[in-house]
Amino acid sequence: MKKLLLFISLFLLLALNYEPATAKAKYNDVNSEHIQTFIKDFLDRRTSSLTEAPKSHSLLKSSNGMIQESEAIFKNEITALAELELRKDVLKDWGESYTHHITEVNINSVEAKDDTLVVDIEEYTELYYKKITGEEPEYTAFVSDRQFYFEKTPTGEWKLISQRLVNPYGPVPINEPAGVTKEEMNSALEKLGLWIH
Repeated sequence: MKKLLLFISLFLLLALNYEPATAKAKYNDVNSEHIQTFIKDFLDRRTSSLTEAPKSHSLLKSSNGMIQESEAIFKNEITALAELELRKDVLKDWGESYTHHITEVNINSVEAKDDTLVVDIEEYTELYYKKITGEEPEYTAFVSDRQFYFEKTPTGEWKLISQRLVNPYGPVPINEPAGVTKEEMNSALEKLGLWIH
């Protein structure tokens, strides 16, 4: 009987902690929609650096002020954005430019503990080609699975501490920095035989 009660208690505990991706579960004054929007803003800032309409490089905060990136993440992102802007210049030299992008973020799961949130998402992004020769397709697109890790501050806000690609060994999306120089980018494009418009 005791074992049965223990099993039932454990089942209820797991059931209460399970939060499907569609649920609007609340974490203090933050819900899944706030998290989804924040992550989209994070990825928008990155991808826009590859286009003719880059977003400002400022510390990212949610509209309600309850989610923000840590200073360390922001510092890393400044470096990442600089590399992505260099990548944009290199691609332009090769005859490829993007005017704008569209990004959608879907939350796959949220693992919530007392002071942490681990959020797994799927990113879908379209980058729209600038018409240089007129032969360019309308856009190119990619999908990437990412994980975002948040920690709760003593005052109740959530800070983005880290983020990563779920599968670092798969195809790397174009908005993911690689820590390479302009010369290394050109060398890689030469080896790939990039289609020149």
